[in-house]
Amino acid sequence: MTKKKIKLTDNLEIFNLLRKLQSSKTPIWVFPNLDELTEKSPVHLAKISKIEYDRLEIRPASGNNFTFEKANILMFFFRDEELSFKSKVTKYNPELMAIPFPGEIFSIDENELEKVPLFNKIITNFQEKRSEKRKNPQEKKDVFVAKQAGKNFQKVIPKKFDLLDLSPSGMAIITPVADDFQLGDQVEISFKESSISSDILLGEVKSVREIRSGGFKIGILFHSREAKKGRP
Repeated sequence: MTKKKIKLTDNLEIFNLLRKLQSSKTPIWVFPNLDELTEKSPVHLAKISKIEYDRLEIRPASGNNFTFEKANILMFFFRDEELSFKSKVTKYNPELMAIPFPGEIFSIDENELEKVPLFNKIITNFQEKRSEKRKNPQEKKDVFVAKQAGKNFQKVIPKKFDLLDLSPSGMAIITPVADDFQLGDQVEISFKESSISSDILLGEVKSVREIRSGGFKIGILFHSREAKKGRP
């Protein structure tokens, strides 16, 4: 049975609907506006992390970061509810985007989207890649991180962590407990268990975030542009 088509323009109704979708952890498909789609367009599953009366904050729904090259106008599609809205992006980084509070939310039949050949192809490719990753998970890469503690920043014995993401400016690791790190911790990083000083990077913990798959994602900002040399 096809769901009844709706179009919400009342701010309070939209706020209550978004709050309900946030509480139920309903995922959002995020992708470029249909008239800007190309075969290489990224598609991401995301979630609402914060709702205010003038803006929303959207985060990736899994450990993967956003990969939009430019985030001007995006489509936000609640697939299970067949609801959607378009929005410009006012703040963007790989772990978070902020958008204005939507002025309207409207019904969109997934069958209508599937009539757009390019959209259908992109979504199919996305689903195939996710399925393949689940069947053949990539080999985990290790990174060794040591906190610096005390007034003289004495180094604590390094611990091994799973590397989740790496860029020239920073990295993300996974830890099973949040107590391993706190915001502002100064750390030393190496991609080898035993490293000489020239192989060690310095960084600062900038984020500690629980992830759906279990554990906590620790975001670290490198202090030096020499971070590029630390790629495993």
